[in-house]
Amino acid sequence: MQLLQFPMIPHSFSGAVATLVPAAELVIGCMLLLGFKSRIAAILGECMFMIFTFIIVWTIISKRKVACFCFGENDGTISWMTFFRNLFLIVLLAPCLFMNHSAEVGIIANAIFLPIYGLAGMLLFLSIFHLAAQHREVYAKI
Repeated sequence: MQLLQFPMIPHSFSGAVATLVPAAELVIGCMLLLGFKSRIAAILGECMFMIFTFIIVWTIISKRKVACFCFGENDGTISWMTFFRNLFLIVLLAPCLFMNHSAEVGIIANAIFLPIYGLAGMLLFLSIFHLAAQHREVYAKI
């Protein structure tokens, strides 16, 4: 299991973390897309991205060669490109923290936030794909 390469995650919790992270990503993505508790979802998403970014920086600084598995099995080794991708996603999600979701949003605001929700949809799809692949792997071992 890939999580075993990170000493900050106890081995006894790695199975639970491997299951809960994609599930949390899926829930957060759905909340953002549906506009349900969007500010809470944005805060949770930003927190997850920041935790992932911390782990990425720690991995790079400690000079470990670890596969990323961030968007699937063939995502390559964790590198500074992974770090900058995460920073980009953090910046892209940030406007959702400040949106007034209860008010009518104008045409200009829609033009700004539509790509953000599009990205959330893409991440939701990737999370579903990742979760399905993980469960397929678990059931193959049974």
